[in-house]
Amino acid sequence: MATTSDLIRTYSEEAARLDKERRAAKKTRPVEGHPFWPHEVIRDSIIILLFTGLCFLLSGFMPYFLESPADYSSQPPVILPDWYLLWSYGMLKITADITVLGVPLSVPLMGENFGWQLLNAKTWGLLLNGVVAAPLILIVFLDRGNSKRPVEAPFWASAGMAGVVYIFMTSVYSINNVIYSEFPIFGQEYGTWLNKYVTLFQMDLLAWLTNLLTLLTFFVFYVPLKIVQKQHGYEAKLNANYYKVR
Repeated sequence: MATTSDLIRTYSEEAARLDKERRAAKKTRPVEGHPFWPHEVIRDSIIILLFTGLCFLLSGFMPYFLESPADYSSQPPVILPDWYLLWSYGMLKITADITVLGVPLSVPLMGENFGWQLLNAKTWGLLLNGVVAAPLILIVFLDRGNSKRPVEAPFWASAGMAGVVYIFMTSVYSINNVIYSEFPIFGQEYGTWLNKYVTLFQMDLLAWLTNLLTLLTFFVFYVPLKIVQKQHGYEAKLNANYYKVR
């Protein structure tokens, strides 16, 4: 006499066979979309005009300067790059001379009088810029799969979110002097005992938050995505049939 599990297995196998035959007999066709003209052109034009109108609205209500006008005959108190390069400036400020067990790894480059040393805070900060720039170039060679949704590629999705947080936090760190003057607690150093073993970054609270929030962001996104991926069996091959009618 057949058991309940046998009946369920037989039913599942028969349903899968019938579904496979139905899919094979049915022709696939591309999903119908909207034509470029006039749908896409009108939609994009509305969006562009909306943001252009907001810019004119803000420029009409806001003053032409936020503080006193710039004095070109004197040096400004705080020199900063453009806002979209603050993350790079922040990486140069957050790094420290590399030491291992209290021994500095700074090696003179091209003589003592050249003023440049290998593995010091300057070169370490420049190398750290590659953490943001290199993935934008290498991602097309490293990720060769068909995954498009975060749940199909938890590692890359989490790494991307961690990179966004790191860019934001290093941009904040680029104005650390201003933050320390307003909130002195962020300028206090913590964990300085680690300098006896290894030194890579500054030890103030804002630097700790910059690095730790990046790591925390990665795991906060990676763990739930990985759990959902295993529970529901998401696979990259789902995208292969996305533009087909089954």
